[in-house]
Amino acid sequence: MTRVIQIVFALLIVFFGLAFHIKNDAQVTLDFYIRTLALPLSWVVVVAFSVGAVLGLLVMLNTILRLQREIRRLTKKHDMAAKEIVNLRAIPINDGP
Repeated sequence: MTRVIQIVFALLIVFFGLAFHIKNDAQVTLDFYIRTLALPLSWVVVVAFSVGAVLGLLVMLNTILRLQREIRRLTKKHDMAAKEIVNLRAIPINDGP
């Protein structure tokens, strides 16, 4: 069922992307001081969005890697504590002489 939802969602994105491109096909001029480019507005928006998404992922990469390291460290600590608890439960208790 989730696969069907993913396919429908992807088709909706493609549909809205095509509709956006059809409505915004006007040429815009990008002046980079050295070179001038004339591109459709929809392409400029898509490229700007993609560059922003990639830069956002790169900025978040350090935090993601740090948190994954902490998860591994805490998992090892938890496993060690669980083994210690099992060993302590296996020791017989002597209440007296």
